[in-house]
Amino acid sequence: MPCCTPIPHTAARLDADAPGDGAAWLELVDSFASLKEPLLDALLLSWPPVRHAPKLAKAVGATNLLDFVRFALLPVEQLSVERFRGRAARDLLSGNAMHADIPPEAPGSGVYGWIMTMLAQDVGFPTPVGGAGALARSLRSRAEAAGVEIRTGTPVVRIRAEHARASGVDLASGEFIKAPVVIADTSAPMLYGTLLEDVPAGLRARMERFTWDLPTIKINLGLSGAMPWTAEAGRSTSVVHVGGSHRDLVRWSADLGSGRIPEHPFALVGQMTSTDPLRSPAGTESMWVYSHLPRGITDDDGTEHLIRNCERMLEEFAPGWRDLVVERWDQTPRSLQDSNANLGEGAVGGGTMQLFQQAFWRPATGLGGPRTFLPGLYLGSAAIHPGGGVHGGAGHMAARAALADSALAGKVRGALERRVRRSIDTTLPRF
Repeated sequence: MPCCTPIPHTAARLDADAPGDGAAWLELVDSFASLKEPLLDALLLSWPPVRHAPKLAKAVGATNLLDFVRFALLPVEQLSVERFRGRAARDLLSGNAMHADIPPEAPGSGVYGWIMTMLAQDVGFPTPVGGAGALARSLRSRAEAAGVEIRTGTPVVRIRAEHARASGVDLASGEFIKAPVVIADTSAPMLYGTLLEDVPAGLRARMERFTWDLPTIKINLGLSGAMPWTAEAGRSTSVVHVGGSHRDLVRWSADLGSGRIPEHPFALVGQMTSTDPLRSPAGTESMWVYSHLPRGITDDDGTEHLIRNCERMLEEFAPGWRDLVVERWDQTPRSLQDSNANLGEGAVGGGTMQLFQQAFWRPATGLGGPRTFLPGLYLGSAAIHPGGGVHGGAGHMAARAALADSALAGKVRGALERRVRRSIDTTLPRF
């Protein structure tokens, strides 16, 4: 499985594009290396990051703390302009930033692009051998070995509360499963709008402002040969960003923000056989392409329009790719939601990643962590901090919170946190 591009190679390529950009790139790499452990711990292990934030602040240094906060708030366009002279480095940062739905000229897109790019340099974009299902099967095997009973294909229709505490779940079959703890791996609208009957008025009002991330279209392709990219480097890599320069991404984002279907879309392309040779026979490629529609546009006509535009874009960068297609399966916002009701409007990130719905405001104003207003109930999905991504952070936090709340010290902290949560949730928002 291919791993990361060697850092010196990237720096050399960027320096060839614009002298000095290689050194500037290595400065960003060094900064990430010095902060990696406390930064990822603060982002992925707990929220609020009471235990990990001091370690991050110490690694940043007192004299650099305000500059780091500014750096974390920079739009990727501004970060690129401040750090680099050439196009290549700016394209690289911007393409990685667009893995989230934060516009390139919006605060937070810069640090997201930086973290994604640095992780790509550090560990690559790994994938389980044999497909994503292998990861689920592995987790299931470990859980069952520990005595866990797992049921699939059995929808939960309601989370029941007794004596002001979650007491279990009602299944569609009519069965009730009693449990001292319930962790919901669902969207926020599903939890607070469908599964719970008694939701505080303030939380219900704030959930009316909940914003999904952008609707997704995904084109799944089986190719009889390698994708004929005009850029040779694209032929052997696992993830390709396709769609133009960082300036083109500003236009693409503006189209989405103004409700227009982009004529020149940006897309992420995953070449899964290049990543994992077990995905398809030698010499072939199992590939997917995904891009986004504007919010509110999920109809068949809009979807087909964007798919055709993506096809034309692929033809520009990989002429003749259509001749290699032996199998194809398109996923649309509607089909994604039909297959999983948690993917509202075809959004796959659990809600927008923009700052107004991150951290203490994810999924609604509160503490942003897994604890809910109801004791014994935790939200463990991308709906909470740190949001969407293949990192497992949200589920990890929910499990840790549930375990901690069973101990005395955890009960005290959980009670205090839930008291703050409930005071917010029961108050109607003024702003």
